[in-house]
Amino acid sequence: FINYYIVFSEKCFTIIRYRIKCTVYPGIRIICVEMRDFMRERLARFMQGRYGIDQFTNFLVFSALIMVVIEMFIKIPFVHLLLNILSVAAIMYAYFRILSRNHNKRYAENERYMRYHNGVKFFITRQISHMQQRKTHHIYKCPQCRQSIRVPKGKGRIAITCPKCHTEFIKRS
Repeated sequence: FINYYIVFSEKCFTIIRYRIKCTVYPGIRIICVEMRDFMRERLARFMQGRYGIDQFTNFLVFSALIMVVIEMFIKIPFVHLLLNILSVAAIMYAYFRILSRNHNKRYAENERYMRYHNGVKFFITRQISHMQQRKTHHIYKCPQCRQSIRVPKGKGRIAITCPKCHTEFIKRS
């Protein structure tokens, strides 16, 4: 039960809750600094011991936002419903992760996500790097150990030695 005490005066009225004074003027919206600090403290106390926000939670919220935007342009009812359900489920799971007190499981989930994310990020970065180097170099793979080897273009047929397993093979540069 929350007690509010309202004190009226000529041009304004004052709301007092939990000994916090906030003056409200008619027609003007005023944010009470004491009330804001009080609510911030209450939220901080509520979040103590909870897992909070990490990269996987950010990914869930961002992907839900993208699904909602895509959903606005889709006219097919089944796909529209599916995207709606998936976006709501992603938001609910993100809030579950934020409010969870099981730090070990949430940390393990974030580690799995980061491992996958870094693998995809490394693959894309490597492909971009190879595309930029295609003008001046050939990139071959060693037939034995699959190591990538960069060889300059325009040298004709050359013998390439793998730096990892020392296998020698002949390719045209």
